[in-house]
Amino acid sequence: MDMRMPEMNGMAVLESIPDEAQAVPIIVLTSHGEISLAVDAMKNGAVDFIEKPVSIKEFARRINEHIAHSIELRRQVDEVERNKSLIALLTSRESEIAAQIVDGNSNKEIARTLDISPRTVEVHRANIFKKLGVRNAVEFTLIFEKANPSK
Repeated sequence: MDMRMPEMNGMAVLESIPDEAQAVPIIVLTSHGEISLAVDAMKNGAVDFIEKPVSIKEFARRINEHIAHSIELRRQVDEVERNKSLIALLTSRESEIAAQIVDGNSNKEIARTLDISPRTVEVHRANIFKKLGVRNAVEFTLIFEKANPSK
């Protein structure tokens, strides 16, 4: 997007884009490359700020770079959402047990904490693993970590 366009300038366009639509990378192209303008553009969602003149080859390289980055971010967001959806399938008791498994507690420790039998924990654990499509506690823990990437 160019900063100087008829009808509406580039900054006004950036400011009008809703947050949920900002998955599309926006590159600002301008012949008026002032630092304050670049800072404002980036604050309003631009992923790059390129000053004219720029070679077609360099411009295409940067476009491709940002598209690839955007695709990877979308993949990561999709993975987080998929894992959250899987975790949402768990019952409240299974969620309690799942939290204990993530903390590394054994079946006996979980049983003692929740005041249930170790065999009941084993049954719940098997059901949890089946619902989530995992074979062991390591795969299980990865799903929880990927569902909450900021933690």
